[in-house]
Amino acid sequence: GDPQTVLRVARGLVLPILALVTGLALSLTERRQAFAASAGVIAVGAAMALLEWVLPIEFLTQTLQVGEYWRAVKEVPQFLIPHPIGALPGNTFVDAWNPESTRRLAGPFGDALSAGYTIAAGILMAIGSVRSPWRLAVLLLPMAAGLLLTFTRSGWIIVALVLASLALTAPLSRWQRGALLAGGAAAGVAMLLVGPVHDYIMRIVSGGHSSTLAHLEYLDDLNEIPFSLDGSGFANAGALAGFSTENIFATTLLQLGIGLGLLYWVATAALIIRARTRWQNLAVWSAYLLAIAVSWMVSEQWLTFNAGWPMAFLLGAGVVCWGPGSPRESVRPNAQSVDLTASAARSASNPDTAES
Repeated sequence: GDPQTVLRVARGLVLPILALVTGLALSLTERRQAFAASAGVIAVGAAMALLEWVLPIEFLTQTLQVGEYWRAVKEVPQFLIPHPIGALPGNTFVDAWNPESTRRLAGPFGDALSAGYTIAAGILMAIGSVRSPWRLAVLLLPMAAGLLLTFTRSGWIIVALVLASLALTAPLSRWQRGALLAGGAAAGVAMLLVGPVHDYIMRIVSGGHSSTLAHLEYLDDLNEIPFSLDGSGFANAGALAGFSTENIFATTLLQLGIGLGLLYWVATAALIIRARTRWQNLAVWSAYLLAIAVSWMVSEQWLTFNAGWPMAFLLGAGVVCWGPGSPRESVRPNAQSVDLTASAARSASNPDTAES
């Protein structure tokens, strides 16, 4: 196959594995520091995206030249739509291919789907690492508003399931539990009162939204995809061969073949199970994994750097402060000093041990 195509496909397959391993390799302190820093960066990105969202759409096509970005980087012509204001991807708008409908928030994240997944991960990282209520509020406000305006259902589901399990199972302080309830209530009110969001949800529930119909078509098309044992579909996978699987399992089996594809998912499952111990809370881990698994069935964002990396990194690193019995960083140095003192005392009382 074409070397660039092979390289692009291989990169997508390796990224989530690398992100999982990176999360597993970090210590407790390093994970919390990484989460806090990442949440700050994502919150700034969400604020920038909100500013861009309120500007005229010509700002995207003429000043930022988003259309040119999609032509050069995405290299998938069928996702571009001709329009007098410039070529923009179909998922830029709530109604695909309809520039007259509400524009979805994207900003520096590249596109609305990437923005939704990344901001969802940023919200969970902030809640799992930031202890100051005021700092947490400053981070969550732009991210929550940004996530809502991405109109990315998977991002909504990820945050809703995790926060619900967190509220029900984790030992939270009074202000933490109150903040979760207030945030959930505010999100519910926003979904009811913000016209485009309310209409979008109603059409999804009724099954009449264009993206829902498209997902159903993708599932039907899986019967026509040429799966093989040796991965002969590798170079012609996905949209390059006219197939848009929108399904991680179908994509990997098509690209790697059934044999290597199954091995790939066995390795991924092994890393995910290993990461289970990093979460300290089975309910929260299960909720996050369930939400991610749902997204695997209808989206290929797991294989992209800007969306897949933060999701996989969060899954591998875990958030220990969400669960009962979480280790406390302040205790560890004291415990270490006690162990060293006791060891020194034993060595002093036993010369043979001290010399060895």
